[in-house]
Amino acid sequence: IRVEEKIVSDAVAAVISEIQRVSKVTLLGERQYVESARRAYNRLSEEEKAQVTNYADLLAAEAKISELEIAEAKRLIYAIGEVTFERADAIREARTFYDALSIAQQEQLTAEYAILTAAEQQLALLQPKLGDLDWDGKVTVSDVVELRKVIVSGVWDATVFYCGNLDGDGTLSVSDVVELRKRIVAG
Repeated sequence: IRVEEKIVSDAVAAVISEIQRVSKVTLLGERQYVESARRAYNRLSEEEKAQVTNYADLLAAEAKISELEIAEAKRLIYAIGEVTFERADAIREARTFYDALSIAQQEQLTAEYAILTAAEQQLALLQPKLGDLDWDGKVTVSDVVELRKVIVSGVWDATVFYCGNLDGDGTLSVSDVVELRKRIVAG
């Protein structure tokens, strides 16, 4: 029986110690440690949980992480700035971060959500059509000519790269020209 009491006491002591380590959380990167402390606490029996004297510190650390996540979501959304094709990755990053938040956190970001969705809508209007290198709204032989010129010159911007990387290999090459021709023929 004493052995069981010792194990219980060690488990509680370990959780108390883990909570002490996260009680002064200040960085979003410390979230994993707070989550680990929560998991350790949740593994305890109800009797053991009652012995954890610093449970309020765990709740405070979780609240601080939540505040930091909300602040990071705001930072990412406001950092989008002017919506251009080059800001597509920033918009996607902000969306991914926002989607990972809890519903309660998202409810605190109504103004920022409006900014994010407006940015996504503006970006959708800016997105060029894959293969439309001359931006005339159609994929034609003139786009093949344009793609060949770009490949020969070796100089292109993000929009041209997006429109011309038809094979998805991360570079513009003859295989993109071949893929573009196939798409034109296929209609």
